[in-house]
Amino acid sequence: MALCTACTAIRITALAAEIDDPPSWLPPPSEASRVSGMRHLSDARQLPVSAATCSFCALIEAAILQNYCCNLTSDDPLSWDEAGLGSRLADGPIYLQLRRNGVGRIPKQRPNAHAEWLGKAIAVYVPAVDGVLRGRIRLFAQPGMT
Repeated sequence: MALCTACTAIRITALAAEIDDPPSWLPPPSEASRVSGMRHLSDARQLPVSAATCSFCALIEAAILQNYCCNLTSDDPLSWDEAGLGSRLADGPIYLQLRRNGVGRIPKQRPNAHAEWLGKAIAVYVPAVDGVLRGRIRLFAQPGMT
């Protein structure tokens, strides 16, 4: 699958840039006073249609569904599923933020540091009819690979 226009604009610099006039529900990525990240799709209701043709939008959708629809620790029935995602989304932009994922930089003194995976995470915030849906996408790269 190809990438949509919104996904081709995703860059580390864009994810780390300060957001002008962020919504009150968008948290700062750390203790910093400024809110950083980027606007993705301008209307979250476009996500299911875009996810059908864009591989990164499909990852965003999967991150939301995994967070809210898996019920891995509960026997309660799901209140909604993948088919119901479109009806849960609200008008408003999707925001993406760069996050640390716990992998970070690997100390060189570790025996296999050259072969360990480095990673970043992207936090996803999607406006919904009853609040904000959150997800996380973890991206990894093996050192020395291009």
